[in-house]
Amino acid sequence: MNFKYGFGVLALVASMQASAADWPILKEGTQEVGLLGAIDFDAADSYQVNLAGNYGYFVNDGWEVGVDADVTASKSYKSGALGVFTEYNFVNNSNFVPYVGASTQIISADYSGCLLYTSDAADDSTEV
Repeated sequence: MNFKYGFGVLALVASMQASAADWPILKEGTQEVGLLGAIDFDAADSYQVNLAGNYGYFVNDGWEVGVDADVTASKSYKSGALGVFTEYNFVNNSNFVPYVGASTQIISADYSGCLLYTSDAADDSTEV
């Protein structure tokens, strides 16, 4: 029993040393592509689709800049946005990489297929 326990501890120490040698290196020139999405067929408005994507490029070791795009669509509402972001990654000797970042939307657009009623005539409506 002691032999198995000692072997398990030895294997754990060896794997920790191997993973420390393979710590993440976010060097200049590294590229990142991200895609995230969700589809809800049980939404209050019949359905809802959310998609987000980004592209980042490391301009220096640990410092990333990039663009991101978001799209939301449902039966009566559509929106989209385009933005930029930056992150600084604190690379250390572990697989955990903390970072600080900032992002902003440059442009966004919304569309809802609703009827706009005017107060002059009750049956006069204009689709927006």
